[in-house]
Amino acid sequence: MRLSVSSILLFHADLLRHKGLYERGFTFLAIFLSLLVTDLLAQERPPIEIFTPDIYKAQNQNWSIAQNADDQIYVGNNEGLLRYNGSNWTLYQVPKKTPVRSLKIIEGKIYTGSFMDFGFWTESSTGQLTYTSISSELNLEMLEDEEFWGIEEINGLLLFQSFNRIYVINPGNNDYKIIESDAEITRMLKYDQTIFFQKDGLGIFTIENEQVIQKYTDEVFRNNRIIAMFDYQDRINFLTDNDGIHTLIDGKVVPSPINEKLELSSYGFYSAYVLRNGGLALGTISNGLLMINVEGELVSQFKGFDALSNNTVLSIFEDAQQNIWLGLDYGINCINMASQFMVYRDDEGDLGTVYSAVVHEGLLFIGTNQGLFHKKWESAEPFTLIDQTKGQVWKLKVIDELLFCGHNLGTFILKGEIIQNFIDREQGIWDFKSFPGSPELILQGGYNGLSVLEKSDGNWRFRNKIQGFDISSRFFEITENEIIVNHEFKGLYSLIVDNNLTEVKSFNRIPIEPGTGSNVLKFSGDLIYTSTEGIYRKEGELKFIRDSILSGILEPYEDLTTLLPVNGNTDMLWCYADENILFMEPGNVSDDPIAELVPITSNLRNIVAGFGNISELDNERLIIGTSYGYLILNRSLATPVETPDIRITGILSNQLDREMEYMSLETKPELENRVNNLRFEYAVPFYQSPIKTEFKYYLEGFNENWSDWTTTTFQEYENLPPGDYTFHVKGRIGTSETQNSASYSFVILPPWYMSNLMWIIYGLLVILAFVTINILYQRHYAKQRAKLIEDNQKKTALRELETRQTLIELKNETLEKDIENKNRELAISTMSLIKKNEFLNTIKGELLQRKDHTLSPVIKIIDRNLNNSDDWKFFEEAFNNADKDFLKKLKSKHSSLTSNDLRLCAYLRLNLSSKEIAPLLNISARSVEVKRYRLRKKMNLPHETNLTSYILEL
Repeated sequence: MRLSVSSILLFHADLLRHKGLYERGFTFLAIFLSLLVTDLLAQERPPIEIFTPDIYKAQNQNWSIAQNADDQIYVGNNEGLLRYNGSNWTLYQVPKKTPVRSLKIIEGKIYTGSFMDFGFWTESSTGQLTYTSISSELNLEMLEDEEFWGIEEINGLLLFQSFNRIYVINPGNNDYKIIESDAEITRMLKYDQTIFFQKDGLGIFTIENEQVIQKYTDEVFRNNRIIAMFDYQDRINFLTDNDGIHTLIDGKVVPSPINEKLELSSYGFYSAYVLRNGGLALGTISNGLLMINVEGELVSQFKGFDALSNNTVLSIFEDAQQNIWLGLDYGINCINMASQFMVYRDDEGDLGTVYSAVVHEGLLFIGTNQGLFHKKWESAEPFTLIDQTKGQVWKLKVIDELLFCGHNLGTFILKGEIIQNFIDREQGIWDFKSFPGSPELILQGGYNGLSVLEKSDGNWRFRNKIQGFDISSRFFEITENEIIVNHEFKGLYSLIVDNNLTEVKSFNRIPIEPGTGSNVLKFSGDLIYTSTEGIYRKEGELKFIRDSILSGILEPYEDLTTLLPVNGNTDMLWCYADENILFMEPGNVSDDPIAELVPITSNLRNIVAGFGNISELDNERLIIGTSYGYLILNRSLATPVETPDIRITGILSNQLDREMEYMSLETKPELENRVNNLRFEYAVPFYQSPIKTEFKYYLEGFNENWSDWTTTTFQEYENLPPGDYTFHVKGRIGTSETQNSASYSFVILPPWYMSNLMWIIYGLLVILAFVTINILYQRHYAKQRAKLIEDNQKKTALRELETRQTLIELKNETLEKDIENKNRELAISTMSLIKKNEFLNTIKGELLQRKDHTLSPVIKIIDRNLNNSDDWKFFEEAFNNADKDFLKKLKSKHSSLTSNDLRLCAYLRLNLSSKEIAPLLNISARSVEVKRYRLRKKMNLPHETNLTSYILEL
């Protein structure tokens, strides 16, 4: 079946290749056939790291793999050339963005063959690859749709093979020669400094003295495609696509002895690689990878979706760390052949989470959350569930040459794979321990406390439950006079039981520093209590003291699990410590324990928190339970490889809001002030997936200390201030630091206004400023002196003005007093006239009443005094002294006024009433009113205007 399927596949592959549809058809057929022949049986395998197209960001198919002197991996992909540095994948595309079919690294140059082109890649000063097309430089005329599937070097010449030609290039003088072929060239190979190539249907040819000579015409080479030509078991061997391996014996090509032994003719092969240990790695079209040792035995087969991401192996490469790289029809896989671990993956979920394991009577027993399984130890047989054991298995332990199984349902006791006894009196059994000095008794801890098993008549049976203590007893230890039980949440207890082990006479809670992940166990003859807070040693009754030596072993780690004994080796303790397994064993010479760290990533050891478990299989190997199966750790294997050097792979810089650009790695750049955002990329080319690679960095001139360890493969700095900087980075693989630390120095220049020239200018400006300021100060002080003089002069003038004002004020005061005096004189004279005239009028009236003609002269005298012009002149003079401008204003405004009118106005100015005015005018008050009326008319005053107010306001 396999032979016919492979033949069909190759037929279709040839057909599709000639039609230009090879890639799509090949993928479809490979997937189809892998579904037909996939072996669903899982087995222990080295760890495999799977890179899918989503991870490396390129197409599915990968045709060739190589490694350069810096340990970086290069892969020819359908989309271009891939580079992997241990941290990141980078895709480099050829100018026409065509697939890279062939790849070879020669003297540091990466030669690639693609569609209608071949050339080489070199690393620029920025760490990026740049491409040079040899075919374009030589102006080679290609055949239509020509692709290059092979590259070799011999005697300084480069050979590039397509299906129709071989181009021989002399890179020294750019000379070239084209070897035409009358048939399709299916493969070009280099063996023992000779170039061989196969012509489809004709056989194998070689090139000698620039001549094509047919070398092998055997039928096997006419009917099959040759895949590889190599030395194996001290002979020349040929791997064919459909007829296995053939070897050259006494000049004849015959089938290899391992052909029939391994049924190799039933496989379709596409790739091969001779390993450094002399073994073979053979890549098939639909059956994954075959690993054959130097004795011709099939060591392992990597096949199926639980092992590889695809069963079609297009290319194989063994790197410097003994990892096997596979370029597949879908993805890239890396098999860690040198790893200390072997992995059993139960991706179908048939086993479940593994909680315990043990090898007993040649069988490997696995206790999981789904039951008790077994298979023949060191075989590829599938696991089988033992009947009646379906459910949760907590513990497997060999006692009295029998297998005790602590189960959720109770206790199963097996001899080989046969259940001898099932004890269900107590359910949920955590652990078993033999009583010291009483081998016929076993103490078992369960969900509801402790119980005793007893051997009677050669059979183990349930004897009794120890009454008086019903707390779950997962962790417990037996001493001479007590039983110590630890409950992770409730605490540590000391139990005193009776001699018959039937009842707890007393129990006490032991005061101790609480902590998570607690346990009680025996180590190196001592009873210890351990938790995240440290390790305590029992010293006397109900007393534990901190053990500084043991606690000091745990202190450096932040993420610790419960410290547990290795099942099957009570002298060895273990726990997960960060990204490691920490083992502790008693010292061989001193009392100090021996601590050993085995690096392992947390995703590989995946387990339910608090229920990790490790069991001893033999003197060298341990089995570690996980949630997807188990791991096998071979402690006898040395650390896989030496720690590679760390390398800065790229440095990018940019201004804000602009794209980053790669910088030269070879010089110490001086960056403009605005180019102060930098990104440092670094890597350690280490490819062991069970071991985590971490980094720490330090920017000298910016940071004060090294950073914490981190898995981040780059570091960014933004808005760095001007200054000199040196970036340092070092790596750590597991617990081993890289011997070197990579460094990169650079300078961020100050802005133009802080450059050296500008500082000189600033200095000159400062001097100029000082001189200018000095001059300005001198001028200022001169102005100040002039101003002071001027101010003094102004003050003197002001004082003189103030003196004059004072004198004026005094004069004004004198004048005001004079005016007041004049006003008083005017008032007095006015009132005197009024009184005099009133008096004379009174006398006149009295005289008139007497009607005596003799009094007429007297009356005339009185009348003369009443109309005395001298009185008016005296009044007018006094009035003018008091209000000299009034009469002038009045005359200027009302020129028609008579002297009598002016006289009336003067009296009104003094605010005299008509009654007071009448005596002055020697008329009646009624006549005064008439005069007022006439005066209003002469002055043309409006009716609403008051005459007196008008005169007062003039």
